[in-house]
Amino acid sequence: MEEFSIKELEKIINDGDFNSLIGKIENDFFDCKSQVYNLKNENSKQELAKDVSSFANLNGGYILIGPKTGISETHFGDEVKEIAFIDKNSVDIEQYNGVINDWIYPKIDGVQIKWEATKENDKGILIIKIPSQRKNQKPFLIKKIVEGKKSTTIMFGYSKRKQDKSEPLKIEDIHRAVRDGFFYDKNIENRFNNLESVIQLFLRKRQEEEQRNKDRDIIKKRVKENLQSYDKQKRIIILIAYPKEKSAELKSLFTNEEGSVKRKLEDPPLNAGKIRYAGWSLETLDRGKIIEGQFVRVQNGDRKTIDLYNDGTLIFTGLADESFLAHASQDGLRINSIGLIEVVYNFISFYREVINDLTIKPDMISVEFRFINMHLGGEKSYLIEGPIDALFTGEKHEAPQDNYSLETPIDFYVKDFEEGKTAEIAYKVVEKIYLWFGISLDKGNIPYTKIENSVVSIDIEQIRKK
Repeated sequence: MEEFSIKELEKIINDGDFNSLIGKIENDFFDCKSQVYNLKNENSKQELAKDVSSFANLNGGYILIGPKTGISETHFGDEVKEIAFIDKNSVDIEQYNGVINDWIYPKIDGVQIKWEATKENDKGILIIKIPSQRKNQKPFLIKKIVEGKKSTTIMFGYSKRKQDKSEPLKIEDIHRAVRDGFFYDKNIENRFNNLESVIQLFLRKRQEEEQRNKDRDIIKKRVKENLQSYDKQKRIIILIAYPKEKSAELKSLFTNEEGSVKRKLEDPPLNAGKIRYAGWSLETLDRGKIIEGQFVRVQNGDRKTIDLYNDGTLIFTGLADESFLAHASQDGLRINSIGLIEVVYNFISFYREVINDLTIKPDMISVEFRFINMHLGGEKSYLIEGPIDALFTGEKHEAPQDNYSLETPIDFYVKDFEEGKTAEIAYKVVEKIYLWFGISLDKGNIPYTKIENSVVSIDIEQIRKK
């Protein structure tokens, strides 16, 4: 499917050719509602204000009331399934304008609401157009005025369009922005005693978040490309690492010289992607393939796939089934704890080689993990407490979700990689995985670890002895 542009949407609206919307995917400028907003209801008024303000806080867009959407089987987001026209008498345009003006501050310039009737009958589609707004007007806040006998209270919120959703900002984020404004610097405390300064700081935080979201979208796209080599009916674990500030390139990714990072990806050195013979390593026995001049890929059949991008992004995907990281048991599919811990350690240890090859060293590295199809066929993957060969195995902990993506990446200082704290970094990632499975951090629950000076780390010598 070709990319759906706002110009194409506007042409469909101007021509009244609404059947052409069928199959189109909702996005950051296009949203559909199958039912009218019930503006006798306060919640519906708030929903209208949220939807309209979210477009105004991004780049503008259109809300079409009438088309019905459903989950797309081939694209991310909902797609238009059918055009279900609505009765003109069910909409009071003046009331819509009134809610938008009363519930949003400051006033959004140029909002247009019009009824487009069909030629066949007296039904049609309601179109709400939200033009792109000037930056100095933003943010547009959702406000609610509550009149009391002795006082008037104003409650407010913030919403912004993200791809196909209008997402309200969480109260924790609003609180954090206001809190940071108050305590940013004691020497300029007086500057932050007024709302204007707080909003300026709030906007800066939002810009940083937007950049972070753009980076996450890039990662999401790259993971999707990686997964194209897998059967959709496979259980998969994904490990991802990348510089938090993308300002450098790898020096030797596209060369076959001895010692290049490409050669190391093809044959991981000892303690840099591999710690023992026949272990769960990053070794694939594959020659790296340069893909579109953007990254190098090595594979071991469909057992594991590793992509290394020129900006330092490393993506490892491996099968979380009997062919790699788990084995069948009488009570389900059990993830091999030593395999899980070893592959995380080897992933982190190899990333030291990536850092050393970057033209500019970043300050921070972000690490993520994901699981896919952990409830495949109604059989849940599970992890147990303690080592894989314990005489009495610990409690069984099933994967709580079929698919999972770490919401907040784990950030590490580059200096920790350079100082050889690989085992400590790997433990922090393993710890997050065990917690996701619902396993507590009590002593012995996470095996193959050691504690020195109150710091927990992966004990690779325990693994080597297996």
